[in-house]
Amino acid sequence: MKILAHTIFLMITLAVLLPLRAQDSTLSSRQEIDKNLYEITLYKLKSHFPEQTRVDTIIPDLVKDAAELAEAGQWSEARELLAAAESLLQIDAEALPADSLAEAIEFSVKVNRDADNSFADKNIAAYFQIESGVDFSRQDYQIAIDDSALVEQLQSGFLNLDYYHPLKLGGQTALVNHSLRADNQYVSYAFQGNLEIQRDRLLQRFDVQSGFYLSQEKLFADFGESRLSYLLGRPYSLDTRWYVDARARTKWHPNPDSLNSDILTASLTGYIEHFFNFRQSINFSWTPSWYQERNGSQFQYWQQRAYGYYRLREGFNRYVELGAEFVQNNFRDDIQDTLYQNRYVSIEPQVQAEWTLNPRLGFKARLEWETRRYRVSDAVNPDFQNRKAEAVLRFYRSTFQSFGLGYVFEDQRHKVRKETDAAFAEEGDFFSHGLVVELEFLQLDGIMIDLSYQLSWRSYPNAVDSYFNAFYSDRLTHSINLFAWVPLTARWQVQLFANYDDDRDREFKQNDARSTIMNASLIYKF
Repeated sequence: MKILAHTIFLMITLAVLLPLRAQDSTLSSRQEIDKNLYEITLYKLKSHFPEQTRVDTIIPDLVKDAAELAEAGQWSEARELLAAAESLLQIDAEALPADSLAEAIEFSVKVNRDADNSFADKNIAAYFQIESGVDFSRQDYQIAIDDSALVEQLQSGFLNLDYYHPLKLGGQTALVNHSLRADNQYVSYAFQGNLEIQRDRLLQRFDVQSGFYLSQEKLFADFGESRLSYLLGRPYSLDTRWYVDARARTKWHPNPDSLNSDILTASLTGYIEHFFNFRQSINFSWTPSWYQERNGSQFQYWQQRAYGYYRLREGFNRYVELGAEFVQNNFRDDIQDTLYQNRYVSIEPQVQAEWTLNPRLGFKARLEWETRRYRVSDAVNPDFQNRKAEAVLRFYRSTFQSFGLGYVFEDQRHKVRKETDAAFAEEGDFFSHGLVVELEFLQLDGIMIDLSYQLSWRSYPNAVDSYFNAFYSDRLTHSINLFAWVPLTARWQVQLFANYDDDRDREFKQNDARSTIMNASLIYKF
């Protein structure tokens, strides 16, 4: 899960800073960066204008001129005009008419959003993309009970060919992608299409994905997978943004068994965010979902997830978020022909912040506190409280380049209602603390590197001397995560993802575990 969360964060960062949208193939990486910097400068200007101003200023004219340049694709020149407007604002904070600037910003954002999200208004060029690389993973486990060891290793080269092209549908333009992939495990074909229709400020988006995966080895099973989604709302509104997003997924096997179950899922998300001004907003989201496995495992659940938060954002590296997440989950499973049913409710307050103290120094902090309660609290599913805290001192070389050094802490306490289960459940209590080192590096030519290292000590104070030492012994863990994106030219890119975990037992010699996961690929677009 940590790897997945980290990967999701990196992909979101790429989506903000280095979007590789399927559009005119002549758009270079430098132009993409200039476009994003224009948006960030516009956001900064929007965030810092005062509410009481005079009307004798040229700043609104500069913003409108910048918007016209952005509409023409001249992102660098547009950003220079916004930088000039920002300089004037800093010189004379009294010289800014709020209404005029708000109108100019509304016009500029509308131009930018329309350009990004209305495929029908763009001349999309079809293009191919070839990606070749290697997937590597290795798991080493040592078992303290009988001094044995287990090694699992996978090394697979792959070749992926993608074809992106527009498709006219009743006066609208959909974007379609066909993908062929071959590796040591599967040969697959996948189709993906999306269509956006935007009228005034109301957006509709249709997405469909479908693919079939043919196994190359007896160890793996053939399967097919399809996903559908529909979004309706005003996700780009400047006052109150909202949307409703419906999703469905199915995964099926021609020959399902206990290890390869068919899967059906469905969810509906309602989202609303109100902006008090350009710096402060409050958000609420509610997602009911359903998951079921068939023709093998019989696991299923119904879940409701809701969260809300308050956000204060002063700039790219200056924000505070206060929120809470609520989850209710009803699940059931057949365990050795016996039906097991249970339900839990959890609530998790969260605080996140990053703040620059000066252009070269700042900090990042995070605090989470989850409380989970089960309807039937037993040795298998005990109630628990989990607390996580992180504080990192960050040194900035520039807005997009920083180095961080900090401290992390986590503890978890379990509780059950039956005294006979208490001793077993409490053996899983733990606390950990450690050091974290972070490096973020982004250049205007498109190079991005995100590297983190964490060293942590985990202790189980209630563990007793028994066979369960293999699970509840004190640990020392080294963890490294790396993501790198390096454009070599306008058509060639290198992508690298790597994760390494070295989990060592601090008490027993034969109870260590090591995990290595890596993906390296070379991408060519033409």
